[in-house]
Amino acid sequence: MFVIIQPRLCIRARSARIGYPDAMPSPRLLQHADIPAYRVLRAEQHVNAPWSSAASSGDDPTEADGFLEKLIDSDDQHLIVLDHPDDPTRLAAAAGLQRYPSTKTNHRAMIWGVYTTASMRRRGYAREVMRFAIDTARQWEGLRFLALSVSAESAGPIALYQSLGFEPWGTEPAVVHINGRDYDETYMALRL
Repeated sequence: MFVIIQPRLCIRARSARIGYPDAMPSPRLLQHADIPAYRVLRAEQHVNAPWSSAASSGDDPTEADGFLEKLIDSDDQHLIVLDHPDDPTRLAAAAGLQRYPSTKTNHRAMIWGVYTTASMRRRGYAREVMRFAIDTARQWEGLRFLALSVSAESAGPIALYQSLGFEPWGTEPAVVHINGRDYDETYMALRL
């Protein structure tokens, strides 16, 4: 049950034994004013979960001047974010959503860059940005499939994506190579 108390804040009934805070920000689309906070969150992802992205600090397209501004102004790609409940200058979670641009493939979209800051994990933040991404994709005319990929070793995220209806369809070996170690990638799809 949700009770809206502010435009970007909702209250959820939660089990006291879990120790979650009662307030969780609502997911929303990234705005121009959010770009510095998003870049901080993305840099954290590169440090704390380097296997979770093929990009690294220094070669991540989201670091390029104009990339995020173009994304914000696009109809076919979005960044969904959740504000940090304890610090209005930070973001707690994010997920990218991008429709494939080709006429032959624009019935598909992909979710990328799903990340929750370490202090906010296991509180439902990734689930909320994913739900928002899925709901947004369902509004795109002619879209029939959502795709994503995830490190094959990331059991928690894989279970989350499966609970949202994504089905694994294959694993690619050695997609990411870090410090002499290979990380396989699991590919998943959701039929809308």
